[in-house]
Amino acid sequence: VATRMRDEARVLQSLRHPNIVGVHALLDYAGRPVIEMEPLQGVSLATVLRERCRGGVPAVIALTIGTAVASALDYAYNAPVARGDKPLHVVHRDVNPANVVLTIQGAVKLIDFGIAKSHFDERESKSLYMVPGHLGFVPPERMEGAEDTPAVDVYALGLTLFQALSGKTLLIGADPDAHAERVGRQLQHLVPEGLVDSAQQRLRDLLLAMTHPDPAQRPSWSDVGSTLDALLADAPETPSLADWATEHVLPCYEVKLQASDGNSRDVSEVQFLETDDPVADTDEIALLGPDEALRELRVFLGAPDWERRGA
Repeated sequence: VATRMRDEARVLQSLRHPNIVGVHALLDYAGRPVIEMEPLQGVSLATVLRERCRGGVPAVIALTIGTAVASALDYAYNAPVARGDKPLHVVHRDVNPANVVLTIQGAVKLIDFGIAKSHFDERESKSLYMVPGHLGFVPPERMEGAEDTPAVDVYALGLTLFQALSGKTLLIGADPDAHAERVGRQLQHLVPEGLVDSAQQRLRDLLLAMTHPDPAQRPSWSDVGSTLDALLADAPETPSLADWATEHVLPCYEVKLQASDGNSRDVSEVQFLETDDPVADTDEIALLGPDEALRELRVFLGAPDWERRGA
């Protein structure tokens, strides 16, 4: 778990994409790995579907979310992290509505690369094919021990899109020969509001291809992205994701804050700050307000000699 956490931080520090949660630093606190991540004011797509949109979100919103996640996954696998470098070939392996965060400002962020597979020199953990994933979003080839490829995430995004559009889970049977009939029958009931008939059929065809049991038959990220872009271009312009987020994401976020008492916890209550850890002037820090205390803590941990100063 610790090595995967450190690997996740290293990967995310290398990936700079507007739809991937940012990591600022990987810190060591008395032997404990601590990830300083981009703060997000929002909730998961799964939360919005459960609490606000049980029948699915509008087609434009789902397509916008799908385009953002596809762009993030394409970048993670194919883009070099620096000039002259090779791509990291990151396969997320756990794409699902719970790992897509929608912010109150209308941004889309892919999170939780904890079981991602990637290629980089500093990697510590060994990537095994039988790592866990969300039930119902794991493609059949992973169960058979095949090499993880971008097709794994294409499959999971197809299922995520279907759930976003309908609020339901697409049921895929074990018989690959019956895939087209079984999935096609469910897709016929998918009638996204705001899309003309031809666009609805193109969307159904895309989802059918993305969830194909044979990874070689699934579309590439380039094909997925271009199809989603074309569907968005033919869709009405309203509501925008920002306006929709104000109506649906913000209320969920406010409930979340109320349940956790907001951000009012004293910094001394943060779990990794225990009384026997090397924190300088803990009494002074505890007297600060929460924002000031967190700023002081960030400065303290960010200094290269913080362990010596705290001893």
